[in-house]
Amino acid sequence: MKGLVKNCNPWHRTLELGLLGLLSFALAGCGSGDEGFNAPNAVQKTIKKDTADSIVLEEGQSVSFPAASFDRNTVVTLSNFFAAGDADITRFPSATPESGDLFGSLVLNTPADAVFGADVSVTFRLAELASVASLTPGDEYIVWRFDFENGRWNQWGGTTATVQADGLSLVSTLPTDGAIGFIGSLAVFDGLEAGAAPVATEINGDVVALGGGGIATDVGIYALVGDIRVPVAISNGRVPDALDENGNAITVANTVDSAADGSFSMDIPEHLIGQQISLLFGHEDDAHQTQSEFDVLAPADLDDASVEYVENMVVRYGENNVLSRGVQ
Repeated sequence: MKGLVKNCNPWHRTLELGLLGLLSFALAGCGSGDEGFNAPNAVQKTIKKDTADSIVLEEGQSVSFPAASFDRNTVVTLSNFFAAGDADITRFPSATPESGDLFGSLVLNTPADAVFGADVSVTFRLAELASVASLTPGDEYIVWRFDFENGRWNQWGGTTATVQADGLSLVSTLPTDGAIGFIGSLAVFDGLEAGAAPVATEINGDVVALGGGGIATDVGIYALVGDIRVPVAISNGRVPDALDENGNAITVANTVDSAADGSFSMDIPEHLIGQQISLLFGHEDDAHQTQSEFDVLAPADLDDASVEYVENMVVRYGENNVLSRGVQ
């Protein structure tokens, strides 16, 4: 049984974590922990273990947590303002981006090691600068999640927000059950109503030998908590005969097997869209050394095109393609 290799890749969400750190620092100056923090545009609150609770902003934006949301007391921050690339109008996914295209926004932050045990629901409020005065009750809009690593908005799978009777609020159930870490920036946009059925999100790739050619071996997927890889289950996965970074047997179905030509495919749950993940090739296979590096291929649009091999990637909605570095 092979153990998990240490994740030493420096390419992390430096910008995002830095901004979250600044926000946490600012909030800490006004209260922390159970004491919390309450301001018109940002609220910090401790959600008690096994207790249903909610956070509501002055304008009416909110998040509701079922009792099974967390397995320990967890500090959550909810705000309604963007402060970095998420605020860049040119990055809006609308056809011709303008400030009025942003119909609703939320930023939901939890600790990097928080594990969600249930889906949570959120309420957006029609933005003050929106291009319309009200929305049509019953209409559904796509929910988008910002990827700070690559500076883009990702459709969050099939997640939608429904316009309520007042025409000014939209309610959505987020696919957070099983998610790890912070959720980040969420939005709904003008012209991006729900329409066609969402496409499946997959990671497809090839495992290649050091000397060339494909090889049959195991491929595991992990979420990142800082530099620690945490195995995450996928629907077409199996439980590997391998150890995690704490030396414990992996107990979730996070592994698939590549074919003789090296090809493999992973079916990705919606809560991993927008999350940073790591892949390990040959982790379980005693015939090969574990390889943690891979190349992210089109249609991904990485900010730094000069970086060929990475140890981490952010899952984008729909198609994700990778190529392992040579496995010995």
